[in-house]
Amino acid sequence: MFDVNYDFFLIENNFKEIEGVKSEKIQGDISSKLPLVSIVIPTYKRVSTLRETLDSVIRQTGNHNYEILVVDNNPERGDETELMMAEYVSVKNLLYFKNTENIGMAGNWSRCSELANGEWVVLIHDDDLLVNNYLDEIEPCLINCVDGLFVRPKTFIDGEPLPTLNNSERMEIMKITLMYQYLFPILCASGNALRKSKILEYGGYTSKTYAPDFFFSKMVYYSNVYVTNKSLIYYRKGLNESTKTDVMDKLNYVNHYFRIQNFQRIGIPLYLINIIMPYSDILFEQGFQKEWNKEYQYSHMKKYKKFDVFISGIIYRIVEIVIKVIRRVKRKIIVIE
Repeated sequence: MFDVNYDFFLIENNFKEIEGVKSEKIQGDISSKLPLVSIVIPTYKRVSTLRETLDSVIRQTGNHNYEILVVDNNPERGDETELMMAEYVSVKNLLYFKNTENIGMAGNWSRCSELANGEWVVLIHDDDLLVNNYLDEIEPCLINCVDGLFVRPKTFIDGEPLPTLNNSERMEIMKITLMYQYLFPILCASGNALRKSKILEYGGYTSKTYAPDFFFSKMVYYSNVYVTNKSLIYYRKGLNESTKTDVMDKLNYVNHYFRIQNFQRIGIPLYLINIIMPYSDILFEQGFQKEWNKEYQYSHMKKYKKFDVFISGIIYRIVEIVIKVIRRVKRKIIVIE
């Protein structure tokens, strides 16, 4: 049961929850030259999609100092995943670990960050795909000394042909604020580049919020974080654990309280929050449904009247316009040639 009084912005040591569980290195050797970027893939019994994800990471264009870590949350030895990973033994910058116990999704995300040897950690779901020039695009941004770079995902339906993994848009990055996070939430954890020292400093990922993704809002609040206009990762709809109906219901419930705290951190008075929240709930649910799972219906979505939805849209647009004006005045846009 989620604690509605939980502080989403609390810095606490979540690594303690997994410190008694070991991760055994099955294959690969740590390079004497520490990598700039560690691309980490937490996995659990998803051989077919893991192969596609891994291939997209290996196929990166350019000459980059990066390592690939696959951290398997299935302690069973000799399983399908381990047999498949043996096919990649010749990939010099690839390390494969198995946890001796299943430590859950949040625990495995934290373990991936602990095991990473790079200054930067990029976490990829085991069913998502990086564009071929992902590292080409993000490295100039990292050199600008940000603490985190969030990327925009494109979605594709499981079972459809794999998308063309290239991107030629001009690169821009923009500073994120908490209000930006409310208006344009980072709904995909996959593909974001975070400074490892910040992940450790803020205590890693928690299982208390059902989805560990709320950690990224903590990064927004405490650190110097940017978002790019480019879509550098493909997010697979239809398989990901976080799109299951029961998980989405829980996420919606937790997100309600997160948005209340978000408004409070921004400085909105409580009486205004009480007015805004019913419309905020409508906007979040409809936006989440449209973006991530068009077939999914929230259990109480049918209770909303067309008038409420209409008013919610007006409120959203007004706030969006105000924030865009403020953003243009106060936030610097960095263009990467």
